[in-house]
Amino acid sequence: MRFSKVRAATGVLACVALASTLAACGGSGPDAKASRSPSPSPSSASSSPSAGEPVTLTFGVYGGSRVVGAYSAVAKEYRTIDPSVTVKVESWPSESAMVDSLAHGAKAPDVFLTPRADVAALTDVDVIRPVDTFLEARNVDLGDGYSRVAISDFSEDHHLTCMPYSVSPEVLYVNTDLVDFAAMKARGLPVPANPANGKWSLEQFTAALQFASKPRRGIAGAYVAPTLRGLSPWLAAAGGQLVDDVRTPTTTTFSDSLDALKALQPVLANPRFRLTSKQLSKATPLQWFERGRLAVLPGDRSLVPQLRERAGLHWDVMAMPTNGGGAATTGDYSGLCLSKVTEDADAAADFLTYLISTDAVTDVAQSGYVVPVNQQVALADGFKQPGRAPANAAVFTDAVKGMAILPAARTLAELQDATATPVRRLFVRGTDAEVLANRIDELSSALLGPAPSTSPSDGASGGAAASGSPTP
Repeated sequence: MRFSKVRAATGVLACVALASTLAACGGSGPDAKASRSPSPSPSSASSSPSAGEPVTLTFGVYGGSRVVGAYSAVAKEYRTIDPSVTVKVESWPSESAMVDSLAHGAKAPDVFLTPRADVAALTDVDVIRPVDTFLEARNVDLGDGYSRVAISDFSEDHHLTCMPYSVSPEVLYVNTDLVDFAAMKARGLPVPANPANGKWSLEQFTAALQFASKPRRGIAGAYVAPTLRGLSPWLAAAGGQLVDDVRTPTTTTFSDSLDALKALQPVLANPRFRLTSKQLSKATPLQWFERGRLAVLPGDRSLVPQLRERAGLHWDVMAMPTNGGGAATTGDYSGLCLSKVTEDADAAADFLTYLISTDAVTDVAQSGYVVPVNQQVALADGFKQPGRAPANAAVFTDAVKGMAILPAARTLAELQDATATPVRRLFVRGTDAEVLANRIDELSSALLGPAPSTSPSDGASGGAAASGSPTP
């Protein structure tokens, strides 16, 4: 059997718990053993059924039918590896639907995919069982094959909460008929020196929008969602930053990112470049892109299979346009988690170990939906798929190097609600970016900052607090 032949290095998970010690973790790749561990995890050995007895596991995933199908195929393949285990796939239409379901009391699948931004919410309702001791017992090597940033982002209290699985950097999908670099160059417009590497400057990007936008023919340049999430990759690429601390934010940092905002405003606030409200009432930005009426659409890897099926649509991917060189964007990781209430923790851990093997990750990566965290897969043809769109597939993996992660999902949602009005006004021509930046930071600080302390003397006439002098 394919998976049973995979071998892993030993003794490396002792390094996993602390990000600061990851540099000491060696290894050639993130492969793993398939057979049940001869030394079960102490946390589950007493309650787990005996190895070899029939076991039914549930595997929780989210997304459209195509990506659910890819995960289902991998789950079915596991039956050939361990005939005693049957894996049933449970799916939700979106990550938010899954998290809401689990957070409101639904039984968690034995193994389930979870966005990093939602791990805190699921930890609060006691759904997740840390995976580090289980992976250590199975000799899983998290050395050079995995990003230290990904491991750190899934670590809490010296434990690896969930196993990093995929990453979703925001990139730009570009209609190559509308954005024709050769034609632009012939007109003397600024173009990337090497479009094949997917990098361009904000100046070159703006020139591409001017070239591609044809309002009278109903062709728009780019779509940028007028929300904090929609603005975040553009802000990062222009040299700005969304919040002061992604793990425990106390404020947005728009006033500190003023130069980036001012550089972006000519693009964000130019009505010539945008889909009109009438267009948006008739179809989504993705549908306009598929129809050849939108030149540039932000998105992650999950759009690839759908766009491949669109006959006559010629497209590629480019990085977010940078302001001053380098590469930057925003995005997040998804991880594989173990349920706190699984009836057979060892069987679930064996299945999770199989899911992160090079062969299994390659099978899912070939569906076109995900960017694997497993570097052995991400840098190989199984992910790049030469000869299939996009030609610049390396843009996805390159973008991860400069990717800033977003705050926890619930925090970002609260921030978006609190700052919605001034954020939308950043997309209006003639507005003052500095005034709006200060207002956004003011609203976010009121939401996230510590509550003001109340002194016993507050409000007393003539008291020290009223005069501004220190309270004894």
